[in-house]
Amino acid sequence: LDTVIKILEELTHICFSGRRIQGKHFLKSNKELIAINETRQNMMRYLGIHTIILDLIKDGIHILSVKDDQIEKEIKRKIKTCFELCHEALRYFVYDNQKNQKVVQKNIDVLFIWFGGNIGQLELIYEIYRNNNKLSGQISEDFLNHYITLIHKKGRRAKFLEFFEILLEDTNCL
Repeated sequence: LDTVIKILEELTHICFSGRRIQGKHFLKSNKELIAINETRQNMMRYLGIHTIILDLIKDGIHILSVKDDQIEKEIKRKIKTCFELCHEALRYFVYDNQKNQKVVQKNIDVLFIWFGGNIGQLELIYEIYRNNNKLSGQISEDFLNHYITLIHKKGRRAKFLEFFEILLEDTNCL
């Protein structure tokens, strides 16, 4: 697991050029503005890294639903970290890149497999649709129903409204 975590950490950083800029930027956890490098995002798409990450999520996320008494806490913590990094890497992959947003949006159902805790799915969904009028206008009724069901299960929270705010900003499709 430690090797997988290290690889995923590297993938979360691959999209960044590493220099501060004022224009196109992304806010990192250390509150520093760092440039997203579109060429690196595209390179990741050409290499199919997003597919590998989505497969990892699809094939392994069910492990997080295993009861705590059936798996060591440290191992479960590492597994959760892996999936948090998967979602973070994909979020940087789709950030302000409409081609990458479209590629990941085709597999959006993978993000709804497990919603036992916030491991970055909502933030990724927001970035998939942010500033992409075309995708925002193509949201299926099934997707909206799934999202609304999620709200019913998890309760009314402000973070769920951000998705609808993004849609309203992008288009007036709602």
